Amino acid sequence: MADLLGRGRRIAETADRLSHAFQRELARVLQDTERALQPILRRALDGDRTEQVRGARGLALRRELRDALARAGYDRLADTATSQAVAQMAETVLATRIGQGAVRLVQPDARKLFALIEIGRTNLLQVGDDTAAAIWRSTTSWVFSARSTNDILDDLFEAIDEDVGALHTLFDTQVSMFGRQVEALATADLPADQPFLYVGPNDKRNRPFCREHVGQVLTRDRIEALDNGQLPNPFVTGGGYNCRHSWLAVESQELRDIVNTGARAPEFAGVA
Repeated sequence: MADLLGRGRRIAETADRLSHAFQRELARVLQDTERALQPILRRALDGDRTEQVRGARGLALRRELRDALARAGYDRLADTATSQAVAQMAETVLATRIGQGAVRLVQPDARKLFALIEIGRTNLLQVGDDTAAAIWRSTTSWVFSARSTNDILDDLFEAIDEDVGALHTLFDTQVSMFGRQVEALATADLPADQPFLYVGPNDKRNRPFCREHVGQVLTRDRIEALDNGQLPNPFVTGGGYNCRHSWLAVESQELRDIVNTGARAPEFAGVA
């Protein structure tokens, strides 16, 4: 049991470390993005504003905005951050001990790990596309405003800053999902009655789903039938956005005795 708790803690710590690194790099990319966007948006807003958004100019502006985001390093961040996240989460999950409460995991196929990278990367790049489109829509709307260019730019960049929180939540959620997906791939060949312990932090940040299920031992079919109220299939998505918990395969008889009963493992007996 101590081994499982240690694994859960290390998985959560790895996710937190990746999150902080992404947040720091994202802040730098956004600073570079604002510098890159300044001249583009000024050209769109200054002078004859109506003329600036006619015909192909509107679409050209949208492409310019997306290119500026790429030049600022956003696409590179999506690539490197996702690759590192999958690699480090897989390494942490697969650093498996053979001891009480832990079962041997099978190394997932490299192609399936690559698929995780591609899915995560595509999700982050889509946010970049959506951000450029949102800036473009806002800019073409502001073109017909009587407000000063500086005031409009302030509003645009404030809106970009507000989107950062959503992007960070997406990355954090994906990182934790990578860990659960690796565990799912590595335990795919285990029997249908294989139990999994829901392990991770027990603190005030836990959402209701996690408070209810942390420390419980369930079979995969029971887990997949749960509803976290946010994302489908809790075996992969856990408690939803920003969840820090993991479903880890167990073998100890002590934990098998409480599978699918709703009871908690002894170490979680005091959870309210």
